[in-house]
Amino acid sequence: MKKKKLKKIAKYLYSEIQHTNKISEIEKEPLKVSDRKYNEYDEEVSNRMVKLVTNLLKYSDNINIEWDINHISIRVSDITSLKKIIKSNTISNEDNYLSIEVNDIGFSINYGWRKHSFYQDKDMYSRLIDNVKLSVKELNSRNFIDIWEIVSKESGILRDSNLDEILG
Repeated sequence: MKKKKLKKIAKYLYSEIQHTNKISEIEKEPLKVSDRKYNEYDEEVSNRMVKLVTNLLKYSDNINIEWDINHISIRVSDITSLKKIIKSNTISNEDNYLSIEVNDIGFSINYGWRKHSFYQDKDMYSRLIDNVKLSVKELNSRNFIDIWEIVSKESGILRDSNLDEILG
């Protein structure tokens, strides 16, 4: 390969890595609640949000769910891949990124880094938290079992354990 092509490829990769790092920094530093402009409470929008979150909680792959005492966060790197098995080397499309944040003031939904919506709903957190906790508990349990089985088989630990039981 010619040096010019290699330089072009290197510059492109460098710019992509820089762009990805900027996005990671944005994810790590959420907006302060006081910086957000929340629309007033809308019952129809709130009910739709509860339904959306409830449906999202049914999926265990390609979704990141976190919660604490006054905040729920749901992120999907590519909403079009929510139901698909993604290979580890697949690049997700940032245009299809989904982020849902729920706090004690209300909720926000961001799609593709270009569409944002904020609504007040002081009851949203309490309406969702029990389902979120249950979903995270089930997800962690399934993930642990999957990881344990893979590690046990791939490492040979399971075979050694079975031999110990037979010979022991």
